Amino acid sequence: MTKLMHDLGIAARGQQMTRVVETLKGQGKLVRSMAENIVTYHLEVVEETGIASMRPGLRTIAGCVVLLYTDLELQPSLEKFTLHLQDGRRLQVFCKRPGWIVATGGIRND
Repeated sequence: MTKLMHDLGIAARGQQMTRVVETLKGQGKLVRSMAENIVTYHLEVVEETGIASMRPGLRTIAGCVVLLYTDLELQPSLEKFTLHLQDGRRLQVFCKRPGWIVATGGIRND
C-alpha cells in the first residue's frame, strides 16, 4: 500500500510524513447515478504528521477496488461514486487511476 500512496501523490513530502490511521477491507457496493456494482475494496486512511506537515491532522482515504462479476476495470473519471462499505458506512469517491479510488471527503455513518 505504501507504493499506492506514493503513486497517488500522498506519500512523504520532504520533512512531512504520513501514518496509516485505519485500513478498510471488505466487500461493498459502488453506486453511481445509473449503475451499482459489487466490489471488493482495500483502502487506507492516511494522516499527515511530522515536522513540516502542511496541514497537521489532514486525512486522505485512498486505495483500490475490484469490480466483481465482470471483466471490466473501474476507469478514471471525475464522476463521483458512493462506496458503501461492508460495515454500513459510506464515502464519496472518484477514480484517479484504473482500479484506484480517492475519497472526496470523510466516511459517513448515516
